[in-house]
Amino acid sequence: MDPTPQSPLHQDNSTAHTLNAKPDSHVSGGLRWLGLGVLLMGISFSVNFLLDDAGTSYVVVMYTLTTLGAACILKCMFNILG
Repeated sequence: MDPTPQSPLHQDNSTAHTLNAKPDSHVSGGLRWLGLGVLLMGISFSVNFLLDDAGTSYVVVMYTLTTLGAACILKCMFNILG
């Protein structure tokens, strides 16, 4: 056995890399869900903005896209926050 303890500079950091691997994958997966949610919300806004004066019924499409976008953003929050 080594009689002198290791200094913090010489300690093995292999466990730190394995512990950080899981949260990084959660964050990157969460950011993908966030991007998808923002895209769906943007498309929903575009449908609402562009078809407002058209006189056609776009309510189902608008609320479906908004609901899917909100669900994707919630999934993002669950992935990132755990």
